Amino acid sequence: MPTRRRALTPALLAANRRNAKKSTGPRTRAGKARSKWSALKHGRYLQPHLETLRHLDEDPREYAHLLRETLESYPPANPLQRMLVEDLARLRWERLRIQRAKEAKLVRRLQAWEHEQRRGLAELDQESSNISQAEVLESGLRRAKDSPAKFRELMQCLEVLEEIVARGDFTRENRDLLFGIWGKNPTMRGAQIISLFERFRKRGGAPAEDNVEMSGEEEASTPRDAEAAGGTETGGQEDAGEDWAEREEQGLYAGLKVALAEEFRDVVEEYQLYLNEHADRSRAARDACLAPCEDGEWSLLLRWESLIDREMERKIKLYLLMRKRARRTKGEEIKSKN
Repeated sequence: MPTRRRALTPALLAANRRNAKKSTGPRTRAGKARSKWSALKHGRYLQPHLETLRHLDEDPREYAHLLRETLESYPPANPLQRMLVEDLARLRWERLRIQRAKEAKLVRRLQAWEHEQRRGLAELDQESSNISQAEVLESGLRRAKDSPAKFRELMQCLEVLEEIVARGDFTRENRDLLFGIWGKNPTMRGAQIISLFERFRKRGGAPAEDNVEMSGEEEASTPRDAEAAGGTETGGQEDAGEDWAEREEQGLYAGLKVALAEEFRDVVEEYQLYLNEHADRSRAARDACLAPCEDGEWSLLLRWESLIDREMERKIKLYLLMRKRARRTKGEEIKSKN
């Protein structure tokens, strides 16, 4: 006889919702820690192993899943076979634990390498920041000890010089900035840049860059044409000399731009080489840290892993032998009955 279901009235629905709120599962940390073991159904034999899982903060549900799969792969026919299968699952869990330990050891090794890289760069930065201003003005940043701070400061100073040249404003005194880069004994290119800065500062600025080259008709004009226009040959020579001097200044100005660009390029290349040598974070350098360690702990982990593999192989052979004997005994009993 089918049972009658009560109609779900609004009052009944509200009552069900109130009752559902009274059963929300464990809320405290201790209650949640106990409830996570509810999925495991085990006997006394597994109790010590499960206590180990609890202390190692390993998820017992993962172990329960592994045990269930192992029992499905090797179904036991009696309590003794079940004990062997549980041993096999426990050995497999221990092997996974060793694998995690090996991976954690490699991660710690990689973390130590990265920490050493960062600490080395920080020490070099500290050494660079301890250089006094007098030492910088004496030898210049170009001859200072290589460090990330030195290269960053150099690139900033060169960018300031490039901005000054781009504006063509040489009215300010830039002696401290120039000697801060190259010192009192500059390189050939540094001496060229310093002399050009001093030259244009005395000149009062950069030369004009709107000087148009003479056309073919102007080049063909003669001093007689200049006299016809009311000028003299001497005046024409003076104008030509002024044009030549202006073009020379323009050539020097362009050479200053090129020299600064080349100096900035060299600093960037030196900085890149320095980073490749002292702060190499390439894929190859990281992968080199993942190579097997050569210490005693790593060898012990490998021996332990090999021992577990042999023990698992022995358990499987014993399980198969017991199943084979059980089938043989069952077959003999059927023959004796017949």
